[in-house]
Amino acid sequence: MMGDEDDAGESSDGYSEAEPDVEEAESTVGGPLFETLSFRSNRKSIRKVLGKLGFKKSDSSQVNVVWNVLRAVSNVQLSNLNSWQRLGTIKGCNQFNNKLCLHHAVRDHELRAAAIGHHRPLMPRAFHATKDRKKLDKFASSKDKRGAMWICKPLEAAMGQGIFVCNNVHELEFQLKSRKKYINSLFVSEYIERPFLLRGLKFDLRVYVLVVCMTPLRVYIYDEGLVRYATTSYASRCRSSQLTNYSLNNQAKNFKNATSMSDKTSHKQSFAALKEQLGVLGVDCERAWRDMHQAVLEVVISMHCHCTGHPSTFQLLGFDVLFDELLQPQILEVQLA
Repeated sequence: MMGDEDDAGESSDGYSEAEPDVEEAESTVGGPLFETLSFRSNRKSIRKVLGKLGFKKSDSSQVNVVWNVLRAVSNVQLSNLNSWQRLGTIKGCNQFNNKLCLHHAVRDHELRAAAIGHHRPLMPRAFHATKDRKKLDKFASSKDKRGAMWICKPLEAAMGQGIFVCNNVHELEFQLKSRKKYINSLFVSEYIERPFLLRGLKFDLRVYVLVVCMTPLRVYIYDEGLVRYATTSYASRCRSSQLTNYSLNNQAKNFKNATSMSDKTSHKQSFAALKEQLGVLGVDCERAWRDMHQAVLEVVISMHCHCTGHPSTFQLLGFDVLFDELLQPQILEVQLA
């Protein structure tokens, strides 16, 4: 989202410009004239990227960018921001990371859309193992769901920790009974049994989304992203064929990392490499990506009421998306990227 700075003393159209008077610059932009932009962050990856862009790390409260991941933001912090400062956290966006809150908000959005004839599932149905137990039992015992598969995740865990898959409702009931000690922290979701496969492997996408304004809503979706493959053929139905988490799969003996953006044989690829493979199969990538972007936007809209916008804040989100066999996008979860 950030381009290279123009050469000093020359505009982007090639015309040289006189150095502005400091007082004039301050009155124009509403802040001091900086020789070096500064930042503060609690993440190594962010510090590395901003450093490459020319930002200088600082512990001062008067930095240009404060980008601390998974840190709550208070009204006091927002009120103390200067017009020339940017905070990498939108108040309330941490709820995107709350699986239960996200699902309930999206489900309400789906029901409102269905009421006016625009129903399209955005996420698999999901339930809290105890709080939503009656709804879960009713849904799981319905005629068309009795043989369905389920995936269970700890609410507070990440990177594939504690995930297990159940092949049917009876196995689900058994697993929930045997996990009474931490059943209150379990999130139970429909498992998408028929994903779109490439080379016989299941894969999902990490789509990066930048929210720069909540009111009015302004969202940018990055053209590139990550494609993550399982390491075992989906036909085997073992754990390594069902999960695409990089943190789990990179430990596999046959895991292959990408050597370039065009690498199409690795287990972690670029969107460009994926689109090339889909194009060979005759897939309309433009339509698939348009549908995916629409699903992402609707999920952001569904969470709008939980977030408080501020002119000086932004939020980077990572959407995990899976295409089913009909190339319909399903949002699996959202991470604070």
